[in-house]
Amino acid sequence: MPISIQQIPHNLISGAIRRVFSRSETCKAARSRAKHPETKGPRGGNRYICQECGNLFGARDTQIDHNVPVIPLGSSLKDMSWDRYIERLFCDVSNLDCLCKGCHKQKTQAENKIRREMKKKVKEGMCLREAEAIGNDMMREL
Repeated sequence: MPISIQQIPHNLISGAIRRVFSRSETCKAARSRAKHPETKGPRGGNRYICQECGNLFGARDTQIDHNVPVIPLGSSLKDMSWDRYIERLFCDVSNLDCLCKGCHKQKTQAENKIRREMKKKVKEGMCLREAEAIGNDMMREL
């Protein structure tokens, strides 16, 4: 008996979609923009410039980051349709940066902190628009 998409946990589906994105031409183009023109790694592999800290890293130590988060600050994955999620994930290359894993982790943690703060403010009675405005201000400070 086939199962429906509603029975599959969201994180399994989003993980599979993100793996497809990581192999996309858009993702490759974002990584290519960060490629150092001259420096090679110890085994001759390409080196990439983290667009946050400016240090050089091998491909395995970098991640592609969306400048505008795939999941809007005022919502969660469960609030989005799969079509909207895919549309925001497979964005224009101008919305992407190549970051080292450390910088990407810091940025993601900061975004998640903002999400928690916004959720708390809405729970305390603030309207979502006001909370989003505060969240957007906090994002600009990152």
